[in-house]
Parts: sequence; C-alpha cells; structure tokens
Amino acid sequence: MADERTPSAEAHELWRITNEMAMALVDEDLGPPSDWAASALMSYRLQAEFQADWKAEVGHWLHAAKSNGFLEKMLKPLLGERDRKARNENRDGNDPRHLKLYQHLGAAMVCHYFTGLGWSCIGFDTETGGSVDIDLALSTPDKTLVEFQVKVCDQPGRLENGRYVEGDYDERVLQALDNAVGQLPQPARSVAMVALFAQRSFSLAGDPSCVVERVFGSSTQLGTDVFIRQTDLGRFLTGDWKQIAGVVILDLSRTADFDLSGDEVRVINMTTYPCTVLLNPRAEHLANPDWFPRARVAVFEGESFRWLRSEPWIRHGLPTGTRVVP
Repeated sequence: MADERTPSAEAHELWRITNEMAMALVDEDLGPPSDWAASALMSYRLQAEFQADWKAEVGHWLHAAKSNGFLEKMLKPLLGERDRKARNENRDGNDPRHLKLYQHLGAAMVCHYFTGLGWSCIGFDTETGGSVDIDLALSTPDKTLVEFQVKVCDQPGRLENGRYVEGDYDERVLQALDNAVGQLPQPARSVAMVALFAQRSFSLAGDPSCVVERVFGSSTQLGTDVFIRQTDLGRFLTGDWKQIAGVVILDLSRTADFDLSGDEVRVINMTTYPCTVLLNPRAEHLANPDWFPRARVAVFEGESFRWLRSEPWIRHGLPTGTRVVP
C-alpha cells in the first residue's frame, strides 16, 4: 500500500480481473496487432513484451466499460480510428491513432480508477447533444452523484536544443479545461467535476502548475512567504466557476526499480495512477476530500491552502500555507 508520501494507487489495487484476462479483452475488442499495422506505435505496443503492463491496463479500462454497460458505445469511434487508411510508419509518440486511443478511452480510465476505489458507475454519456455534456456519472461511496466532463488533451513534446517542441503545451490543457467547464450545467444541479488526463512527456499530476494557476491564482513568493493577491485570484476563488466542485488530474505512470538484494539484479516494474485533485471552496455543490483517498488533494481553509496526503512532486506554485491577501 502507498504511504502518506506516495499516495498514488498501485495498479493492482484497482484490478477486478487478472492481467491475462485484461490482455485477452484488448485482443478481443481492439483486434490483434496486425489490425493496427498502419500505426507502427500501436502495433508495437499491442505485441511487445515490454508493453504488456500497458496493454493490461488498457484491458482493465475496457473491462470497466464492459462491466458498466458502455463498451460497445465507446468502441465504435475507436475502431473507426483503427480502420483509417492513413499510415504512420514511425514509432512516434504523437501518432494520431495512439493519441485518439486515449481520447476515446478517457472515460473508461476514469471509471476504472474510481470504481476501483469504491465508487460506482451510474452511466456513460448521460447527457449529450446540447449545451450540457456529461461524459460520466458516478456515485461516491457515500452515494453522492458526481457528474464528470472528461478531457484527454495535449501530446508529448520532442526535446530539441534543450526545449520541448510540438507538444507539452499548457495552452492545450487550459483550453480543454475551459471547454469542459463550459459543458457542465450552470447553475450546478449536483457535484460536477472535470477530469483531465494529459498526454505529455511528464506528468500533469506531478506538475499541475498551469491548472493550479487557472483555478486558484498566480502566487508570489517573498522569502518563505507565499501568497496570492486579490488581483491574481483564479477562477475558483473569484467565483467564476462556482458550478464545478473541482478538477481531478489523473495519470498512468510506468516506472522501473532495481532489486539488488540477490546475486542478480532484478528489474521491478511499477504501474501506478498518480492523481491530483484541486477542490473549489466556492462551489455550489462541494466535493468531499475523503472521496479521493489515493490522491494529493488541495483544499482552501480559512485564508490559506493545505495539501492532503503530500504535495505534487514537481513544481506547482502552491505550497501548504499559501495565503490569500488583499
């Protein structure tokens, strides 16, 4: 189990089926690697031994969709991407089919994560076609309805001359966030949240600075004192986004560690779901921090911010104790 320093859920804690069953689901629902031959990256990831843990997680997402009755509806546009004629012969992280795969599976990923933590699924695409668009409706362990807009955004950048280009654009993340907020009911009729999964070369859950600034504000540091002036408040604290209860930033992390205790070095693969949650203190329907037991959660109490279960591990501009000042 993760400790207070690393609260991220380990992948195996969320499983409802075995990895073998999950990978079989991928072959059954997405087709064999040969069906994805037009995408060098997808073909590789679906058959390489080194990618088996990733393939299994995709299968667990498919199982969540299947168990909750929305697999067929979700698969139709996804398989349409697979069957496009355009080819990409390079194993490129910005391969269009690979990017689209995550976009179509985003709601299933969110469903898998939360149902693995004791939530239940009410429905997928419960309202569409008008000004309101609900991608996923879930029920918390205490039976509170939470309606989600799910956005899978951005694309990995390429490092050239010390700079990332053609990806890792904060503007894309923020545009997706703004669009999602605009698609949720206003005024709020229940707890409403945005779930973000950014396809980046680094974790948005670990470096949520652009989202923190949008929702809480731009901070200033003088010595050890960090504060946000009234003129620099973000959308949560100004009340502009009071229809949403918060933003959930979810990631899939695949890392490796080394066991040196034996005669031979053993590689230990670790798959986790880092999650950072930013809660809106001005929301019309508030979210409960206890609903997110395996996440780093930012809350505003009195006149200052506090992080529950540790702060994000990269920069974010909002250390515990950050104050709001005139």
